[in-house]
Amino acid sequence: MAFPGDTSRQPSTKGMLAREIERKSVHVAAMAIPLGCRFLPRYIMMPILLGASVVMLCIEYARLENRRFANVFSRFFGSVVREHESFTFTGSTFVLTGSLCTYYLYDRHIAAAALSFLILGDSAAAIVGKAFGSYRLFGKSFEGFTANVVVSWLIGIAFVSPWLAAYGAVTAAIVEFLPIPLDDNLRIPLVAGAVMTLLS
Repeated sequence: MAFPGDTSRQPSTKGMLAREIERKSVHVAAMAIPLGCRFLPRYIMMPILLGASVVMLCIEYARLENRRFANVFSRFFGSVVREHESFTFTGSTFVLTGSLCTYYLYDRHIAAAALSFLILGDSAAAIVGKAFGSYRLFGKSFEGFTANVVVSWLIGIAFVSPWLAAYGAVTAAIVEFLPIPLDDNLRIPLVAGAVMTLLS
């Protein structure tokens, strides 16, 4: 039993950082999505995103409704699932649905940049924030915010012009930073994509 002030069972900062890096390594693997958006024809990429989204939604439904399936899922993926995701959809599902919507709504170059902001910029914000964050607001660190902008811009210029990437990167970082009641895997690429579309 843990008592107030007893930190023996509370995760250390180093342990939290290690787990965040493990989660984000899975997140980074999703860079296959913006690369596919950029280089694959729409008639190939759209069915891939649609099919993957449908499959993931079916898995989520089975996980939430069937305890045996949930136990199997937890055995393989429990280490990268956040506590609150035990009772709702995981971030992976929102990444896929957010990718599908972003790719459907925007030009492929803008979609690829916006999804890269989500995958790499958001990952940089989380890792830097956990490791070095000291000045915080809304539970987020300014160090993480800065890392988000820099990494997003650097990856964004691979898909769009430097100035457009800059506007998109700042937008993505602000949207990630603010406590908006919508999953960031949806709001980051959709809002960043909208801003870049309006400015292009």
